Amino acid sequence: MIRLISFILSIYLMGCSAPQKINTIALQHSQEAYEKARNNHSLQRHAPTSLFQAGKLYTLCTTANTPKQAAHFAYLLEQEVKVAKERTKKAILKERLKSLQEGVKEAKALKQKEAREALDIEESKPKLEDAYRGLEGLVLEQREEGMAIVLGSEYFSEDKALLQGEAARAISQLSRYLQAHPNQKVLIAGHTDSSHGSVYNIDLSLRRADRVAQALEYGGVSSDRMKTKGYGELRPIEDNESAFAMKNNRVEIILLGEEEDKNVGTRESQRF
Repeated sequence: MIRLISFILSIYLMGCSAPQKINTIALQHSQEAYEKARNNHSLQRHAPTSLFQAGKLYTLCTTANTPKQAAHFAYLLEQEVKVAKERTKKAILKERLKSLQEGVKEAKALKQKEAREALDIEESKPKLEDAYRGLEGLVLEQREEGMAIVLGSEYFSEDKALLQGEAARAISQLSRYLQAHPNQKVLIAGHTDSSHGSVYNIDLSLRRADRVAQALEYGGVSSDRMKTKGYGELRPIEDNESAFAMKNNRVEIILLGEEEDKNVGTRESQRF
């Protein structure tokens, strides 16, 4: 009998001394909400203080001594997670608003720049027209070295360095222009397609450039204002395998700027 009483008493004492594990639905929900929040990168970035406070409340929830105390900490934990989410939402909206404002600002600046450039182009048109007055009717194309007057394949006999067709009129017009601009120096560059070998093409392109230079000299343009080059097929303006390859057969008389005319008065071929 004494043994039985001792056994019952020991079980009772063990029950009184064992920690009571509190687990309610509200506590589970708040703890799950915290676990999700803790692993959310946006919350980590925008609401680190709230997450830190929520972490302390999470610990208190797991160590609460009574259901009432656990419920209180669970409520505070849930509210702190909501605060973290709200702060994150506001921070993200602020960032998006800032990005939108910057985009609007950049778009406005770009529009103003385009307007200024358009105005500059309009204002520069009279100057360009004055600069090239006298070259009306000729083909003008911009090149890296300067503006070029392009004499296409129709100005030359096929595979020869002989001028034909409207070449005399174009050369005469260009001669008058250069006489009216005595300080203007030119690069006369010959080009071909790839229908022949590279050596042949370079030789033909240089001979055509020389022929144009001779014609200009006959028209009253001093030879020391001209430099000739033969590029052959090295600088095509169209694909040599296309139906437009013929456009690569041309001579360009390039109006040089001050920095480009240092070696004018020479003859040169461009080889591989």
